Parts: sequence; structure tokens; C-alpha cells
Amino acid sequence: MYGAIMKAFLKTLSQLAPKSRTVVSSPLVLANEILHARERVDCPVWMRSFPTHVEIELTNRCNYSCVHCLQPVRAKDCTQGDVSFNAFERIIAQFPRATRVLLSGIGEPLLHPLLFEFAALTRRRLPSTTIAIETNGALLDRETAGRLLASDVNEVIVGIDAAFPKTYRKVRRGGSLDTVQRNLCDFVEMRKSAGSKKTFLGLSYVMLEENENELVPFVEHAAEIGADFIERVGFAARDWGVANRRTPESYHRELSAARWRLEELHLPCRSFPSADFSWANGKRPFDCGNPWGASVYVTFEGAITLGSCTPFKELYSYGNILTTPFQDIWNGPLFQYNRQRARDAVAPNPVCAACHANATAFFEPRSTDARVIRLPLLPQGVKPGTQP
Repeated sequence: MYGAIMKAFLKTLSQLAPKSRTVVSSPLVLANEILHARERVDCPVWMRSFPTHVEIELTNRCNYSCVHCLQPVRAKDCTQGDVSFNAFERIIAQFPRATRVLLSGIGEPLLHPLLFEFAALTRRRLPSTTIAIETNGALLDRETAGRLLASDVNEVIVGIDAAFPKTYRKVRRGGSLDTVQRNLCDFVEMRKSAGSKKTFLGLSYVMLEENENELVPFVEHAAEIGADFIERVGFAARDWGVANRRTPESYHRELSAARWRLEELHLPCRSFPSADFSWANGKRPFDCGNPWGASVYVTFEGAITLGSCTPFKELYSYGNILTTPFQDIWNGPLFQYNRQRARDAVAPNPVCAACHANATAFFEPRSTDARVIRLPLLPQGVKPGTQP
């Protein structure tokens, strides 16, 4: 048992490294980190620890319309906007034990005019935390790169999802791979000229039908550009509207080659898919760990959702930390209900049930026109998160 606890704790720490600023300096923060790793193994209904990672949605607006993203599908039906400075200040104050703060969300963070002010405020509140952003990189021009390099942001993570311009245009609609690669090269060159490496560059990749056989070239391009790490290699979510039409063999072949290439290039990858694909077993019981997760997602309006997998409060919300303290929400009725149901291997709500159904059916044969299970928005007057 304690071996599993320590393994979970060390995994959490390894995800903060390599090459990140995070040094847990406060005894309270360190104690919470250790306890949270233990509770993620024990899965209690009532949590004594608090999430170590928080993702704050700066905006749900975006300058792209990616084929594998929920934003262009759902945003038009949901409230759109940007977090205000006052709201952000009240949100960040409720996470004094956070070791990682991601200033992103479902939208493009570089669209928010107060990004750098938010980073500075976060640093004042949490001196030893890692501050990161996830961006598509289109707006990362030389001026913005200079501001980022001089800011309190420790990590800039750029989603690419393609190795070649034609594929990029198909996947990341509205963008140009040439522009993004030029921006990244400028970022690395400016960082080198400044003689500082306090802001690290990571890239991420989602495996799709459109980009089949491009993962290895993507890894090679990342190394050529000078990326410090690959943040993640992942699969497209079926419940986000993507119907997989690739075979397990296709993924195995590409992942095996990419793993070898990463090792050869000495390029670390923080999250790389398991080769057994057990998560896609149709007989697998519900086993999501999100109710105890290290990360919590806060929308620009202050709503706590199920996470980045379901970032819109109109689909599910545990409550709003601008009106209810987070510590009350974290151990409130909805979180406790979801934890108990998850402990019993039962999906606690329709959103989680749809996610599980889509994951376990990931490799099931589907026609080219087949669509996946999609959840409607909650009817007017129905409170998000209400249990049956």
C-alpha cells in the first residue's frame, strides 16, 4: 500500500519536472502534496487534502477551430467571456497549496489582455509554484515571446498535432504550421540570446486519423526546434465529437516508433500512452479518478467543472467558488456523491457515463459517417450537477 502511495507521489513530482521551477518550499504545501498522493490511492469520500494542480480558464474564446476540440462544438451554445482581474484574484486566493497553476482553459490564453498580470499575481500568491500556459502558438510573435520570457510564466506548452503544413490546416483549422514553427524558433533563439532558461518550452500532440504516421516526424521537429519536453501524446476524445477510425495496430506501430525516437533524441515526454489499451476494453468497469484528481478546473466565471474533459458549466458544475468557498465545494454533497459512486465502479452522472461509454468503445468499428454519444445541454432551470 505505502509503495503505491510513494509511487503516486513520485509520479506527481516527476510530472512537475524535468525542467520546471517548482520547488515545494512550504511545509504545509509539502504535507498536502504527500497526503494528496496517498488519498488518490485510498480514494476516501471525504478528502483531507486539496488538489495540487489548478487550471484556471482565462477565456473560452479561441482563434482556432480544431477538429478534435470541444470549444468550436460547444462554445456557441454556452456563455463566452474572459475572467476579470477581480474574479481571478478571488479564485487564485483559494488555492494556497497548489504546486502547479495552468493559465489556459478551453480557449486561447494569449487572447486575454491581462495574462501577464495574472501570472504576476499568481507568483506573488504562490512563490514556488510552476506557472504554465497551453497555447496554439499562433499569437506567440517576437513581442509576446519577449514578454513571456520576462514574465513569471515557467512553461509554455504548444499544441501542434501535425508534422506537415497540409495536415496542420486540416486539424488545426484557422492556423498555419509555418507561422507557429517560426514563432517557436524565435522563442528559443530569444531565450538563448538572453542567456536565461527559466521559461521552458513543451509541445503536445493528439493522435488522429488525419495525422496518422506523423508522430515520429513531430518528435523530430520538436527536437530540431529546441523544445525542452513533450507535455503529452494522447488520443482524441470520442465524447468531444471525434469518431476513431484507426486500428489498435496503427496506434501500436506509431507509438512504438515514437517511443524509440524519443529515447534516441533524449527528449522527455511527461505523458505517453500505455501500450495495452486496457482503457478501451468494453468490459472495463467505471474507474475514473477525477473526483480525487490532482487537478481542478475553474471556468472564467468561477465554476468548478468535471475537468478539462468537460469544461463547460452548462454540462456539469460542482458549484461556483466566487459564491461558495472551494473548501466547501471540494467536500460538498456533489463531490462526495461522485466519489462514492466512483468507488462503487458506477458512473456518477450522465456526463461521466458518456465519457466511459465512448472510451470503452474507442476501437469499435464505425462507419465514416458514424457519430459518437453526445450529451445535450442541461434544460433551462435545471441546476448543473443535480443528481438523479
